[in-house]
Amino acid sequence: MTLVQTLKARARELKRETHVLYLAVKDPRTPWYAKAVAGAVVAYALSPIDLIPDFIPVIGYLDDLIVVPLVGVDGRGLRLGMGGGFYDRALAFRRVRKSWKGPRLVGLAFDCQRVDTVFADGWDVRLDSLATESGLVHFHEG
Repeated sequence: MTLVQTLKARARELKRETHVLYLAVKDPRTPWYAKAVAGAVVAYALSPIDLIPDFIPVIGYLDDLIVVPLVGVDGRGLRLGMGGGFYDRALAFRRVRKSWKGPRLVGLAFDCQRVDTVFADGWDVRLDSLATESGLVHFHEG
């Protein structure tokens, strides 16, 4: 299934679920408190802001980090994956952004997976950091 087909399927599913909530709210047999919960769910799902504050400060940063699997990585932060290009397609927006480049990409590997050179294509997305048993390495763009 292509990305467009997947997005269309998810949109249909969301439309169906929204319609179910609408019918439940309109039904006179639905208690007022269930209607209030359904309204809160819809408001939260469609809200562009985070309505629930993070009580532990580090939790606010968790959505700004993606741990990326890899087969190999070079000293420039270019990773060798499994060859499907899934991460590169999903994170393509990072190549064109001028301001915030997030979320931060951290590769998780063993030291033996580090190589001298990974031959990169134009669509490859670099890692920001690499975590190995020896420690954390940060890569600089360029």
